[in-house]
Amino acid sequence: MTGLAGLAAVGAGIFVWSAMSTPAEAWLAYLVGFTVCSGLVSGSVALAAIFEVSGARWLRLVRLAAESCVAALPALPVLFLITYLGKDVLMPWAAPDSGVHKAWLDVTSVYLRGTVGLAVVAGLGMAFVRKSNREGFGSARGLAMAYLVAFVIVTSIQDRKSTRLNSSH
Repeated sequence: MTGLAGLAAVGAGIFVWSAMSTPAEAWLAYLVGFTVCSGLVSGSVALAAIFEVSGARWLRLVRLAAESCVAALPALPVLFLITYLGKDVLMPWAAPDSGVHKAWLDVTSVYLRGTVGLAVVAGLGMAFVRKSNREGFGSARGLAMAYLVAFVIVTSIQDRKSTRLNSSH
């Protein structure tokens, strides 16, 4: 754990140094990293949920590996909120002089949707994996379905936002 904390501290230091020297590149790199990591983590748990819903018993080892990603889910809302510090770079449409004033693109609205959505995905994912591990295969179909629905909705909201972010640069 100490080595991981040290590595995280070094990474944070490099990011802060980069954000001070070239903020646009640093924040875009952070956004790409966040998008990739959150997709891998939540997608892995979605794969385990698909196995649960479909009754795929023969994929036990793959499912266990996918379920192990659930430990990172609670960090996603926090890591998403960090992008608020770079909102001026990441969301140029939010500037008062941008000429774009839509409720969907309002900074508060974007962060409220993203944070709540990621928190719901994290909560459902953790509940699904916990129940599945305690009670065995096939016991958490309802939670697996709920996770998959939340995953699809939140992924499309985040993907829509990312598409807008990427098209602005």
